[in-house]
Amino acid sequence: MRHLYLLLTERFALLYSPDSTSVESSVYLTKTPGSSDFIDQVFTVFTEKSDLKGTKVSFVLDRSFLTPFYFSFPLITKRKVDNILRFELENALLYSASEYYFDYYHRRDKEIARTQVGGYAIKKDLLHALVEKVQTAGGEIQWFLALNNLLDLHLQEKSTPQDCLSILWEKDIARFFVYRKGFLVGFSSVEIKSNGEQEKDLVLFQREVNQKVASILLTETEIEECLWDTQEGLPVHQGEQGRLEILPTATETWPQFSVNLEELFSPSLLSSKKRINLFQPNLLIFEDLKKYAKGLMLSAGILLACIGLYMGSLGYEIFQLQERQKVLNQAYERRVSQYLPKGVSRSNAIYVLKERLKGEQEKQQLAKRFGKREYHVSKLLKKISLLKQQTPSLHLDKFSYSPQVITIQGKVISPVKFDLLKDQFHQIFSSPEYSIKINQQSLGDETIRFSISIRSL
Repeated sequence: MRHLYLLLTERFALLYSPDSTSVESSVYLTKTPGSSDFIDQVFTVFTEKSDLKGTKVSFVLDRSFLTPFYFSFPLITKRKVDNILRFELENALLYSASEYYFDYYHRRDKEIARTQVGGYAIKKDLLHALVEKVQTAGGEIQWFLALNNLLDLHLQEKSTPQDCLSILWEKDIARFFVYRKGFLVGFSSVEIKSNGEQEKDLVLFQREVNQKVASILLTETEIEECLWDTQEGLPVHQGEQGRLEILPTATETWPQFSVNLEELFSPSLLSSKKRINLFQPNLLIFEDLKKYAKGLMLSAGILLACIGLYMGSLGYEIFQLQERQKVLNQAYERRVSQYLPKGVSRSNAIYVLKERLKGEQEKQQLAKRFGKREYHVSKLLKKISLLKQQTPSLHLDKFSYSPQVITIQGKVISPVKFDLLKDQFHQIFSSPEYSIKINQQSLGDETIRFSISIRSL
């Protein structure tokens, strides 16, 4: 897979290929670094000239896009550095530390009993915007490197600075690196301001560079020397007390570093333990999860609450079943004690109770089968049998019953008894729901044959 380095500074951007050890394309920038117009300008040029599809892209960012930091702690372990650093960055960064990604390197110096920490931070929205542009173009992000970090590693590999001020000199910019016992504690830069007069611009540039050197030497009293690393062929002369004298030179149309890009992106520098990488894919995944963390926490809370309610309901139901079982066991003991015949052992109690239960069930079945019968015929015959007691001469010859009509035929001795019998029938069927019709016939010996029809209205 092809690998490209996209170097972004405040003034220009270039695309470098380590495979061909050449600059594939470059552009001078006119937009504000970090703005959306700036990013669009960079990628519009590079995507037209280079196909990023299937390419690993590493960003190399100048200090215009990064916030450097340096801390000196008492002699502590790296794990404690991890815990302390985020709190320290809250005061060191312009915005909240939660809005930045950062990476650092550290050194435990037992000689001075201090732990020195240096690193860089980048705004998350800027990193996300650059990642999105590369992924849209079909590329894959490998690293987010800091230019000054690579230059620092190059200086230390080349000259091993201790207490010194190292200056990387280019044709229109000077970079200042301050070292204390070989550890980078600060850096700055001065750029040439073009007014159209090259000789005068260089004189002003020389003055600003010398002023910056004097200022650093004044504040950093432990610095013992100044180390100049100039662009090849640039006419410079170092005077007394580190002052620099620059001779006029032709302005080139191509921005170059005082170090070769092949050396800057060498495997030895990129594999160094002090090499900064601000891009961690797992951090981006974590950021995406954080966007939904509140909703996930709420959903998880509701889910846990539902599970808790369900478990509570299940436990309460089990408790109720246990209590019900206790009540049933107690009722069983009482029943056994109440209905168990004397002399019957408890081992036969179930058989005895089953027989009794069987008898009760048969009674219930009979009651269910015959309980709703009204027994009209039986009741009526019973009433008529009572008439026999009052009228002994009453003799019934025929009795028929249906829900619509009741027919009674018989005879009685004496008309007086017959009149009494009629009154009794009218009393029995006195409800307005009945209609009574009585026919009579005298047999000549005071015996009267009668027929009574009772109809239901």
